[in-house]
Amino acid sequence: MRLVRSTALVAALLAARAAAAQPLALALGTGVDTTARANRDVFTLWRDYLRDRADSARAIAYWARDERSRWPTPDLAGAWVAPAGAWPSGLAATVVDLGPDAPGDTSAYVVRTLFTRGALPVALVRVYAVRDGGRWALANALPRLTRDWARARAGRVDFVYPPTHRYDATAAARAARFVDSAVAAVGVRPTGRFELYFAPTPRDMARVLGADFAVLTNTGRVYPEDGVIVSGAPNASEWNPHDLAHLVIGPMAGPTGRWWSEGAATWVGGRNGKDFPRLLRELDADLARNPGRTLDSLVAPHVWRDSVSAAAAAVLVRLAFARGGLPAVRALVGTNADTPADVRRAAAEVLGVRPEEVEGVWRKGVRNF
Repeated sequence: MRLVRSTALVAALLAARAAAAQPLALALGTGVDTTARANRDVFTLWRDYLRDRADSARAIAYWARDERSRWPTPDLAGAWVAPAGAWPSGLAATVVDLGPDAPGDTSAYVVRTLFTRGALPVALVRVYAVRDGGRWALANALPRLTRDWARARAGRVDFVYPPTHRYDATAAARAARFVDSAVAAVGVRPTGRFELYFAPTPRDMARVLGADFAVLTNTGRVYPEDGVIVSGAPNASEWNPHDLAHLVIGPMAGPTGRWWSEGAATWVGGRNGKDFPRLLRELDADLARNPGRTLDSLVAPHVWRDSVSAAAAAVLVRLAFARGGLPAVRALVGTNADTPADVRRAAAEVLGVRPEEVEGVWRKGVRNF
């Protein structure tokens, strides 16, 4: 009986994985012409990329060489649809527009694709196709839609902004000093420069990233592996240590779970204008006011958006750093799964304790830090 149950469980897991990894359904919208040679080639390029997106080694080859060298994960618009990896079940895509970016210019084409799940729209994504060494290659909206924006450099950070943004050189210099100190303290080695873009509104932010429409809107996007921040908050400042911390830890974090990612960035750069020590004092006071609060309750789905939860994660990251330095942090923050049980198992392995002991070690860390 035990063998039968195990076999059934394996079969169920394999079936679930196959369902999650099913190919994306791609259709052509009414009026989209693929009879012309260039249109057909561009459509084929986009279709093949969507098919191979889950394979990062194959997917990156579809992008223009200059963007591949600039951004290790060049698909900036795709994050509005789904995380990297297999497409979620039930997602469909329809190419609603395909043609030259400018009338009479056949060197650059634009493809607009509507992604839906069930009957609901998810995002209307815009990518470009450009000639690249005798072949068609994909390219992002960001360089094109911000080419006329001003640029200012402070340390290893480039600030890119439209005329509506008032550049604060003092805040930029402070941000540059923070980045240098954080890089030295954590011990990472960024491979390139950091870029911080300022869009006037969340809608403009989505647009310059290639999302003409998106359900999952917010006031900022961070691409840690690419060293890119795009802000859409009207009052955004050059001094943004939390998001800059995401870029600092990007080389070691990779596509980590949100809870760990927020925790690591909170440890390095604070959150919501508060530094790590202040957040820890608030967490300590919160635990005193709420005796029933546990580490598991702060790992529950979606609570990672809360500063208390992020501070809780930051404590475990700081404990890992104290015990094993950067390798220990890398092992912890690189954990994709972030359920309460996953967090305890990952922390226990890095901290050298049993999973049931993690709660006590964490509470002691809150008090000590």
